[in-house]
Amino acid sequence: MPGIAFNQDFLAFCIWKSDGEMTEEGVRAWVRQYANTQVRELLMNPNYDRTFYEGKVWEPLWLNYDPAIPDDEQGISSDPDSEFNRRAINNAYLLNKRGINPFLVAIDECRRSGIAPWLSIRMNDVHNKNDETSYMHSSFWRENPQFRRAEYRYTKTKDWSDRALDYGHEQVRARAMSLIDELLKMYDIDGLELDWMRTPPHFKPGSDIENAHLLTDFMREVREKADQTEKARGHRIRLGVRVPAHPQTSYGIGLDAVTWAKKGYVDWIVITCYNTTIDTDMPVELWKYLLRGTEVTLCAGAEIVLKSYPRTKQFQYNSLLTTRGFASSVFSRGADRVYLFNYFDTPECSICDIDNYAELFREVGDLVTLQDKPRRHIVTFEDFSPVGVPRSSILPLKVNGVSNVRIHTGKACNRVPYVILGVAQGNGKTLSVCMNGGQECTPVGPYELPCPNPGPQTFCYQFRVPTCALNDGYNVVEIGSEDEVVIDWVEIAYRAD
Repeated sequence: MPGIAFNQDFLAFCIWKSDGEMTEEGVRAWVRQYANTQVRELLMNPNYDRTFYEGKVWEPLWLNYDPAIPDDEQGISSDPDSEFNRRAINNAYLLNKRGINPFLVAIDECRRSGIAPWLSIRMNDVHNKNDETSYMHSSFWRENPQFRRAEYRYTKTKDWSDRALDYGHEQVRARAMSLIDELLKMYDIDGLELDWMRTPPHFKPGSDIENAHLLTDFMREVREKADQTEKARGHRIRLGVRVPAHPQTSYGIGLDAVTWAKKGYVDWIVITCYNTTIDTDMPVELWKYLLRGTEVTLCAGAEIVLKSYPRTKQFQYNSLLTTRGFASSVFSRGADRVYLFNYFDTPECSICDIDNYAELFREVGDLVTLQDKPRRHIVTFEDFSPVGVPRSSILPLKVNGVSNVRIHTGKACNRVPYVILGVAQGNGKTLSVCMNGGQECTPVGPYELPCPNPGPQTFCYQFRVPTCALNDGYNVVEIGSEDEVVIDWVEIAYRAD
């Protein structure tokens, strides 16, 4: 049966909750809000480069933290987000000082609430890697620059992923395995996810494919540890991974998820974008084909940010309607779950129509509850590719004559369909739109994008689509113009007219 898998970053709990909520009841309430919704699995993140709990193998976030010492002497205030960082480290410190292991509490509350508790390990987090003094860095990372994947070029690229750890080194893999081993022994969980999308790539440039066998061996060892642990626990422990949305991209950076599935190392694969936009055209069908013969659960991952092309300033957070559109599409393509990432319960980082937050978790996990509700299908792009491979994006699109844009919308909806076009340059009044082989759409004037925050909005035109003109699945929007026009936003919206 379908449903929602929901990844909750525990740092967000520490950032956006008050110090008074750093209690057992505060943690339980954080989990309990997803009870009686379509959330089937709650995946909680116990680490960045340090951990959010007191363990023996990695340093905790609050190591050497003292509330009485000025921030700039503790690697906090040098970061632009110093207020958030102070709150995060202080609240994690408070939980520990009060004797609360938040994950023990959250796992218990998940079971009380009928939700499967998972942990999701960030395999290579790069938060604050621009700042060597940041409190978020482990001593392992600080003291071993030789284990960073491309430190030699960081001063030129300023790309934080160049300072990620290189899994080509045995010491890096051993450190990660020590955390996995501890988590399996410490917490009675239903599943453990290895989040390889925080943060790729994992090998020095040019060595990804030749080192893929190292991560396949790594996944085999993790499966063996999980098998041993589940004998002691008396129940199955599922293993999952988060990998790039496109199989050639995943394989191209050394993440051979199809082989992991066929060898029985993983039960669960999340295909997803990186972090700069939701990917509304992931090849779910291709993944299902490649995974045939396995019983792997295939999850389609939705990031909170929505952008139409890589360098645009025009972006927004997803809304109830755009997430409905994403879910309707991926479920119709064969996905087993919608997987939500960074959909926090706070206005600072969540759906832009935060008043619909609870409704979203009651709806987007099943085609039945999505059927015939207003929704939006936005053209976006694949936001991650192997080193040396350009990212693919159809927008911005220069139209002088006729240009085509293909949008997957899932099963046609019993609502009024529109095409929305955002114009970056040129006279949008000259535009015309046909659908799927010349079926003319009616221009109905300018349109203002809903929920534009936090970015600026483009000037849009809308065209009403004949209901019979839409297919289940892909639809081709034929955009015509006698004058040159640059389009930077394209969507099909089902609205409640």
